[in-house]
Amino acid sequence: EGAQRDKWQIAPNYQKGLEFEKHLASFCRPICADRGIWQVSMSEFTFIVDLNSRTCGCRKWNVAGIPCCHAVSAIQAFNHKPEEYVDDLFKKEAYLLAYAGQIIPVPDKTQWLQTPFPDVGPPRFNVQPGRPKKKRRKARGERHVPSRSSKRVAIRCSRCKGFGHNEGTKTKGSQEKRGRKPKTDATSSSQQQSQHVTPITAPQKGSKPRHDANSGSQQQPQMMSTSQPEVQLYSQPPPDPIPTNNWYGYGMLHQVDGGPTVDRIRASRERFLRKKK
Repeated sequence: EGAQRDKWQIAPNYQKGLEFEKHLASFCRPICADRGIWQVSMSEFTFIVDLNSRTCGCRKWNVAGIPCCHAVSAIQAFNHKPEEYVDDLFKKEAYLLAYAGQIIPVPDKTQWLQTPFPDVGPPRFNVQPGRPKKKRRKARGERHVPSRSSKRVAIRCSRCKGFGHNEGTKTKGSQEKRGRKPKTDATSSSQQQSQHVTPITAPQKGSKPRHDANSGSQQQPQMMSTSQPEVQLYSQPPPDPIPTNNWYGYGMLHQVDGGPTVDRIRASRERFLRKKK
């Protein structure tokens, strides 16, 4: 009796689905090809809708029984109502026929008949791993209702003071650390200048200087202290090379035409060692 007084003609849940298809139909473009046959384009896809057989190329209308968005656009272009093409199973008449017969009441379980067969218990339930789901499955087209936890403010990083990430999920770089400012252009340029270090060490006893034939540069030995070599570091680029007409290495070698040879270097070193003794 209550259902007969209601004004709806289609079940409320299916009426909501039809309204959602009407909204999507506004993005479709129907073109009439023949009587009851339409070509509907949506985005990059094209479907064929047959209103006579109530079918669509997407096969959604065939399975669900409710016109899809392509069919709704063709129905509206044909000046018909989409509710007329809904399957009779979802209409009010089918609902009233389902509950038209009488429902026999069931007596109390103490009055049930006893049978010689074992009682049928509930099926076995295996506990699945993980946290059980408690949220209701949302219907298609239902809007998401934000909860209290999702209404919180945006996440802000405590290092770079940026939004969208926190200190633990920061991936912009490892140079920004707690209590340390990022490198600037001035500090980086000063560090690059300090990296130009040219160590000068005294040759060991019995070692021979090298001569680079490709570059034409002549490397000459520099005698420091024979007991313990000293290391001199230049924070600036090395000075200009010594002119070729000067003595170098405490009078050990004098450059002349042709450059130093192995014999000349060895003889100069022996003379230097004799003077030291």
